[in-house]
Amino acid sequence: MSVSPMARWVLWIVLGIGIGLAALLIWYRISVTSIDGFYTVTDSLIDPRRNEITNVLFVEVPQYDSVRILRCVKEITVQHLSDTAMKKERDRLLLFHFYVPSDTAALTDEMLEELTYTHPEIEDPRSMLRLIRGGYIVKVRYPAKAMEPADIMMFRSQFYLTQPGVKAKDLK
Repeated sequence: MSVSPMARWVLWIVLGIGIGLAALLIWYRISVTSIDGFYTVTDSLIDPRRNEITNVLFVEVPQYDSVRILRCVKEITVQHLSDTAMKKERDRLLLFHFYVPSDTAALTDEMLEELTYTHPEIEDPRSMLRLIRGGYIVKVRYPAKAMEPADIMMFRSQFYLTQPGVKAKDLK
C-alpha cells in the first residue's frame, strides 16, 4: 500500500504541529515554576546563642506563589547549610520570612507600645521597623548532623521587617 504525497505532507504537518505544541507546553511549565530572578534575600542573621543555631532570612518576592516559595527555600537552604556558621554538630533552624513589598505598612501605636515593653533596646522602633501584614513564614528544622530536614512548616503571618538601611543583626 502506497501513501500519496499529499497524505505524507499532511502527516508531516500534523507531526510538526504536535512536536511544536509539546515543546511549547514544556517551555511554559518550566517558565511558570522557574525561580530564576524570583527572589532576593534582603537581610539575614545567624543567632548561635540558643540550643540550636537559628538562621533568620528575609526574602522579597514579587508575588506569593507557594510552589515557588518552597523551591526558593530548597535552593537557599542548600547554600546556607554549607556555611560554616551553620555547624552540623548542633540542631539548626532556618526561618524564612517571605514578603511582597506592597504588604509593607507602618507600625501602629499599639505595636510601638508592645515593642517598647518587649524590646526596650530598640530606641526608635518606628524608624527601625516596618510591618509586613500577610507574609509567609517557612520553618525548616534540621537535627544535629542531619542533612535532611526533620520538620518543615509554612504558614501566613505578619512580622516585622527592618527599614531600608537597617540590618536585622543590628537589632538582635
